Amino acid sequence: MRVHYFAVAAVTLLVAWAGSAFARAGRSWYHRLRLPSWTPPSRRFGLVWTLIYFLAAVSAALALDAAGPALFPMIAALYAVNAFLNLAWPYLFFNRRQIGSATLDAALLAVSVAVLMAEVFPLSAAASVLLAPYLLWSAFASVLSYVIFRRNPSPA
Repeated sequence: MRVHYFAVAAVTLLVAWAGSAFARAGRSWYHRLRLPSWTPPSRRFGLVWTLIYFLAAVSAALALDAAGPALFPMIAALYAVNAFLNLAWPYLFFNRRQIGSATLDAALLAVSVAVLMAEVFPLSAAASVLLAPYLLWSAFASVLSYVIFRRNPSPA
């Protein structure tokens, strides 16, 4: 087993745990916001993110395996930037209560997933396709964040 498998698993678990901790910290505030009627129930977010984290981790392992020494640093950096943006959203939204900044982060996250898909596709089509649910969810989350931002002009 390659060493980066452990690193991918560790980073994935850390991002999932920290993001969940940020979300839990702001749960009561979140439920006081004016949410659109099409907002998914809170319990669905955990299920969706669990699946997305698993698929993204498998994608990263496949892409890093296929990258080779010349491309490995770039592919690892793209996944790292994505992990940072992923973790920034719950921090900005739930802890800082900066819905506008979180909305921008969500849009950047969706773009980073699209970039990942495009960059890893030549290396591993499977790694790219595994990110499709992540792209769809991130795009949805961007729109949801924007609508929440518009409906809650001063949430703090």
